[in-house]
Amino acid sequence: MSQSANKQREMKTRRSKKAGALLLGALCAAQVASAHDVDSAFQMTVIKDAAYGGRVVSGHYDVAIEKITDGKIRPSQRFFASTNLCVAYTKSGDLDNARVACNEAVQFAPAETALIQDYMADINRRYQALALSNRGVLRALSGDESLALQDFEMAISLKGGLSAPERNLTHLRNRDAEASTALQAAR
Repeated sequence: MSQSANKQREMKTRRSKKAGALLLGALCAAQVASAHDVDSAFQMTVIKDAAYGGRVVSGHYDVAIEKITDGKIRPSQRFFASTNLCVAYTKSGDLDNARVACNEAVQFAPAETALIQDYMADINRRYQALALSNRGVLRALSGDESLALQDFEMAISLKGGLSAPERNLTHLRNRDAEASTALQAAR
């Protein structure tokens, strides 16, 4: 192998390690915050200190949506941006765009890679569970109870250390039980 090919490989390896370190730093630094309405017992989770999450938490959904979708979000922020858009769109009632953002958050949720060490597995599971739980809320609110149930159960199985998936699953089951009881009483 030529010396220039070795140098290119070394530079590529250094860039990969640097990208992994940046992702690691971003994952460790992010704080999650809950966003829930008085009217809804479902709970969605926002990445508060990334991708305008503070705006979402404070209820400024339109501002957050505008800022996140203006095209200035870095590729390394896609998970955070998608997660916060999922919540902002859902809370603002734009369920079509929420569906896209929630699916993207699940798609971009950090996965274990060679660049991320084993100890990052817990953080990865937490973010995957967060994305699944948020998408489950959207699905429940959209009337897709069976898909919501799948998302909540998958989020719980990841053992990400979040209370929202279990709380949301309990609420979904209670809501379904109440509806079934009401139907039987009406007969």
